[in-house]
Amino acid sequence: MKKVLVLFAALAIMVTSFASVSPASAPKKPVRINAAQFFIPIGKTGQQISLMELSQIKVSDYEKLSGQNMNLSQKIGFKLAQRELRKNINPDGTLNSKRMERLSHKMQKPADSKTHKLLITWLVLLGGAIVLGIIAVFVPFVGILSGLAGLAALVFFVLWLISLSQNM
Repeated sequence: MKKVLVLFAALAIMVTSFASVSPASAPKKPVRINAAQFFIPIGKTGQQISLMELSQIKVSDYEKLSGQNMNLSQKIGFKLAQRELRKNINPDGTLNSKRMERLSHKMQKPADSKTHKLLITWLVLLGGAIVLGIIAVFVPFVGILSGLAGLAALVFFVLWLISLSQNM
């Protein structure tokens, strides 16, 4: 009976600790993004190039950076995309398209897939540890599995926090 009470007390403390985060407020004035400071990866090597440079680069230079040869239709498509990109960049170097600004905020803000996978793994292990802990009340040797799942959940929680801090 004592184990059940301790388990419910621990769950109550854990559940209330999840609700202690306050949401961040959105900025009131939209931030203008400078095209020379917004970098995107090119090719399989991960070399990065700014949008300003991409709007002015030659096709042959782009082929060298990306490591792939383009046929005529791809070259024409690249030139058309460059023209559209140049239209979306103001003379002072900021992006003037709402779509480009939304895309840049989406690319900068969210966590990468590694962070997301660590979060999912942590939550699954935590849920497994809780379920095994409840089962351990009736089947004693399952408590060992619950402890191992809880320890693994703790490790993945720390890894998730480290990965999250590197993205900010």
